[in-house]
Amino acid sequence: MNDERVFLKVKLKSLAAEAKIIRDHEKKVTDEWIRSELVNHRRNFLRADARNSLLAYSFLNGWEYWQIENKARSKPNFQKIYRMVRKYGNAHLLTQIEKEFKDWQKNALEYWRKENETKKECN
Repeated sequence: MNDERVFLKVKLKSLAAEAKIIRDHEKKVTDEWIRSELVNHRRNFLRADARNSLLAYSFLNGWEYWQIENKARSKPNFQKIYRMVRKYGNAHLLTQIEKEFKDWQKNALEYWRKENETKKECN
């Protein structure tokens, strides 16, 4: 079996460590431009990559989208998530994974839309 989920788990941990390191440097840096670039990198790039990685890892472990995210403001990037699923999933089960991912994505989008409609009604 060629199940490489462990590499995805390592990626998640390294992204979390990178975010922590950047936060520590944000406090130390005196140059305001550098600080803003660090904040921008952490918030925009790292956060999105960590979210996509976590959702891919969750899918590969059989968790539903709603078990992971219940207050997401932005729609997940399913293309990036699926790329990670193909890269880190079991290579012998790619056709099965593709079918399961389509169902997972459909359910995730339905849940995400329902949650965001509820938020709009409350505001």
